[in-house]
Amino acid sequence: MSILERPLRMPLPLRNRTQRRMSCGPYLIVFGTLALALMFAAPVGAQDGTLEGVETSFTRWMRENGVARATLAIAHGDRLVLVRGYGGLRGERRVLIASLTKPITSVCTAMLIQQDKLRFDSTLGEWLPKRYGRPRDPRLLKVTVAQLLTHRAGFSRREDDPATGSALWKVLQSHGAGQGTMHDLVPSVLRARLDFAPGATYIYTNASYLLLGVIIEAVTGESYEHACNAAVLAPHGIGGATLDTTWAVLGSFGGWSLSAPEYLAFLRTFAPSRTLLDPETHRWMLSAAGKETTASGSMFYSLIRVSPASAGGYDFQHTGSFAYRWPDKRVDENGGNLAVSAHFGASWVVHYEPWSSRAAAALARETYQAIQGVTVWPQLDLCPSLNLH
Repeated sequence: MSILERPLRMPLPLRNRTQRRMSCGPYLIVFGTLALALMFAAPVGAQDGTLEGVETSFTRWMRENGVARATLAIAHGDRLVLVRGYGGLRGERRVLIASLTKPITSVCTAMLIQQDKLRFDSTLGEWLPKRYGRPRDPRLLKVTVAQLLTHRAGFSRREDDPATGSALWKVLQSHGAGQGTMHDLVPSVLRARLDFAPGATYIYTNASYLLLGVIIEAVTGESYEHACNAAVLAPHGIGGATLDTTWAVLGSFGGWSLSAPEYLAFLRTFAPSRTLLDPETHRWMLSAAGKETTASGSMFYSLIRVSPASAGGYDFQHTGSFAYRWPDKRVDENGGNLAVSAHFGASWVVHYEPWSSRAAAALARETYQAIQGVTVWPQLDLCPSLNLH
């Protein structure tokens, strides 16, 4: 998870798993992915093997971690079995999903590859200079689509994530929330020097997925929002989805506004029974070679974070958080998100406010263990009532 706070007069670089306090100026948390290896521990289980036990565990987590509002949606197989809101939030309310946007962008990119409009080995040099000119580091032109998808473009967060941190702060300062677009962040990425050779190492950054949004627009001739809405979200019955009206500037790496049940419908994309991704794309997605997120361990990033399960199958997951507050509270946003599709047939999406690293870690662990322990699943399906499929 990424968190940063600094005084108003200073730039706001992105950090992973780092927290600093400040006494004045805007408060900024930029979203990221939390490695959830610990959540795959032996299940504690729902207290009584039912969804009521899961909700008991969930509301206890809220109390213990100072979470004021939340939404929870759970599916079993293809059936949406629970949609709940807590603390005054409706379960069907659309919210800023922050980095849960990235899998939408990755699937949109993969579909262009399936249509032979793009290749995994297509390079930024084929698209970037036509609109933005040449980057400061010529190696960026050789970065491939596959390297962007797997966070191996060569960027680092040693100073800033080139797409966020001080770059995002400057755009928000000059344009105001709700006015900038993701294109306002591209010049900062073009000024960045790569800290690693493309393909050499995994470093999670927003910059990689910002550039994928640029490629999607160049290939389709449409806006990122329109292209991915039509190709990725509409096939699941998700109608009228848009980038968040206040935070559209986050674009292809963090800008979508969706409800928890809508994101669950999208998450079905990764199931082997679904056909939006063809068999060749599924094989690429499930191949860990060159995509590992750590030197040890089996987890890797491939369209989404993937973890092979010891019992067979795969767990797919992503997290995200975003917070921004001006001193006069004209803009005050603070929330976290978790999406999991587990190998044992259940999937769930959570949005919660406010985000904290402690709450995020406990949520990942406790929801996984509780939902894995469910033995009695309701037979209802809420998808038709929400026009999802």
